[in-house]
Amino acid sequence: MTGRRPSRAGYVLVEALATLTLSALVIAALASLVALQLRSADRASALLDAHEHQLRPLDAVAREIAGAVRARWAADNSQTFIFNGLADRILFVERVGSPGRSELRAVAFQNEATDAGNRLLRAEARVPPGAMTLDDLHFSPSVAVDTSPYQYRFSFVLPATAGQETVNPTWTDAGKLPQAIYVSLYNPGRRVAVAMIRAPLPIEAEPACVVRKDKGFCSLEGGDKPASPDGGQDTTAPADNPSPGAPR
Repeated sequence: MTGRRPSRAGYVLVEALATLTLSALVIAALASLVALQLRSADRASALLDAHEHQLRPLDAVAREIAGAVRARWAADNSQTFIFNGLADRILFVERVGSPGRSELRAVAFQNEATDAGNRLLRAEARVPPGAMTLDDLHFSPSVAVDTSPYQYRFSFVLPATAGQETVNPTWTDAGKLPQAIYVSLYNPGRRVAVAMIRAPLPIEAEPACVVRKDKGFCSLEGGDKPASPDGGQDTTAPADNPSPGAPR
């Protein structure tokens, strides 16, 4: 009579080794997947930090431009604003100081290409009462407010017609101000803007004019209007001078 072999209980050594090998492969695959996800998250975080780093100076420039005021030269019947805009530079006027003791200040931004990349330069000048041309503005030395591998670009928005916005790379109408200004970082290699901010201008309100001390009116279209008591201004660089007075 043949006796039956007893049934096995548990695993033999080969089965245990096979199980351990498969478990190790699964753990290795999971670890690789987690590491890949972590690297992707680090890259995304680095790109976000770099984008935020680019936007900070861009936002500061846009906020300063959005604070521009409508200021004209003091020439008789002047219709020209103290405002010039090209693709790589811009000049505008802002009001500084406390109420009742404020003054107008011309601000110029200009992109400067260097061997290491690009620099955004800023210069400013007080706009004295009676200023008639850019020669009356004495700009401070230029200061680099940002360095970037990309170019700072400015573009100018015409008032919308038929619901569509028209954007020009330069501003040539000295008798008007743009509705808004786009400040962007431009990648010339890829020919694309890597970041852009829209700065609206207060085109509807015109607080005052630059006036001479012997003149008690503002040379604006529509007749004589009283000047503001704090000597406010209305200004634009002459059309025959394409440079906005930006730092050189």
